[in-house]
Amino acid sequence: LEQVIELDPGHAAGYRERGRIYADRKRFQEAITNYNRALEFKPTSAYTYVLRASVYRRLDQYDQAIADFSEAIALKPDYYLAYRERGRVYIALKAYREGVADYTRAIVLRPDLAFPVVLRGIAYRQLAELSAALADFNQALEIRPDYYQALLERGRTFLLQEDYGQALNDYGQAVGLKDDRPEAYPGRGDAYRRMGRLRAARIDYRRALELAKNLLLRTEIEDRLEQLDQKQSKSNDSQGR
Repeated sequence: LEQVIELDPGHAAGYRERGRIYADRKRFQEAITNYNRALEFKPTSAYTYVLRASVYRRLDQYDQAIADFSEAIALKPDYYLAYRERGRVYIALKAYREGVADYTRAIVLRPDLAFPVVLRGIAYRQLAELSAALADFNQALEIRPDYYQALLERGRTFLLQEDYGQALNDYGQAVGLKDDRPEAYPGRGDAYRRMGRLRAARIDYRRALELAKNLLLRTEIEDRLEQLDQKQSKSNDSQGR
């Protein structure tokens, strides 16, 4: 790429690809500089706007990200990726209605993909529209029956509806798909706990703790175990009186 740019300083694709390399290496400011140069030479490239917007999103510079995604959509109105990713920025800003609108457009453009349907379902859940959220997770699982993330999200939604049997079923399927991943075990443990099945809950929390590497997730699981110990202690005290 260096030789390409040296031989042709106006080579927009060379700057764009060098920007992608910098972005992959998390050298974000250098990536933006190269995308800027690429757009100087080819200002009609919707793809370059999406790439630069993605870097802005990773830097939490959401206004710039929205502006670039919007420019990409203006240049290419059927740009699935631009709608989907702009939707994710709106969700980060807690602008859930705008996020839903973008995800809906993405789904219209790519009805064969389950990912934007799950994203919209999560947005609906943030809006406390649980029936709409469940409909989306169901739709995602029709498109892709073994979709681990869709099972997790539907399980979380069933927990909010206090439908613990359905939550257990979804988390159980998720564990069956990826028993070496920690995400499903805490949710299934929560369902067991709320059903009064404290021993089963403890087993799942401990298994999650064995698998979890993320510090925040480990802290959340440890809190659950502590709450479970307190509940068990109160139960034992009550029985001893």
